[in-house]
Amino acid sequence: MKKIVTFVALICIVFTYLYAEEGNIPQPSSVESSATTSETVIAKEEPQKYTLIYKFPQGKEIYYKMTMDRKDQFNIGGKKVEARKRTVIYTSQLFEGIDESGNGLIKMTYLQGWVDNTRIFPQSKEVKVKMSPKGEILESEGFQDIAAEFLKIIQYNLADYIPGIDRLPVKIDFSKMPSNTFNIYYQGFIFPVSETPVAVGDIWIKRDRNIGTIKYKLQKVEDGKAYIAIFTGASEEISSGFDGNAIFDIEGGYLISSDVKAVTDATGKIVQRAAKEISSASGTEVSPASALPEKTYVNMKVESIPAE
Repeated sequence: MKKIVTFVALICIVFTYLYAEEGNIPQPSSVESSATTSETVIAKEEPQKYTLIYKFPQGKEIYYKMTMDRKDQFNIGGKKVEARKRTVIYTSQLFEGIDESGNGLIKMTYLQGWVDNTRIFPQSKEVKVKMSPKGEILESEGFQDIAAEFLKIIQYNLADYIPGIDRLPVKIDFSKMPSNTFNIYYQGFIFPVSETPVAVGDIWIKRDRNIGTIKYKLQKVEDGKAYIAIFTGASEEISSGFDGNAIFDIEGGYLISSDVKAVTDATGKIVQRAAKEISSASGTEVSPASALPEKTYVNMKVESIPAE
């Protein structure tokens, strides 16, 4: 199972916030100067800092729509050919209170979803989660059923690269695994807030074993909302193959939206390696398609939506 689930990094590259460490890169304070008739005074004004934490007001429920658009670019006979796939998942988070340490007690419900026209989550599935104000999943109940559904999503996506894998029976009894086993995989769905208060212009980072160092920069704060740039290059203004933005409600303590774009030219190599690993894990020989993409583009959006 580990070999198959780990391969989600290819299909959902923007989800791969696993085994990360966070830290802050402090920025210099702004400097202003003022003059009087007798002397010049250089004053250093401390910039306003904002604390980004998740909050869990009892009884509040937030609905999210997660959309992943994937575009594969092929070179067939010297011609550029594109293939597209869309995955959409609707979820809700109901805050049931906090524990004695201030951690949130959340009922997460996976309501419905599709991979193109194929229905996933034919029935809603619930997960109980304990999460810290910094977004760390501490405990869970029920991720086993969700893991089984996500394995189907991975198979549907991989079928474009490895024909027939969506029909391959994967004999894994998730019910025998503790729910907490899957926490680290679902941690990637939680937007990483800074460990310490940040001012406009400050950057915090998260290190990912697949992507490298991901940077988050507080660009501005307007109407109680933090606007954050996401990038891996030298700055947010230079495209690096992994770029995006997010909006976080400071007062409400929740993610309003995030939009990340990623591109990789390693799809072919990863698929060939994955075919071998999946063959070994399943005991059934599978082979990559004869034509594999030169580049894969992924756009992952998460947005809070009104309850319907």
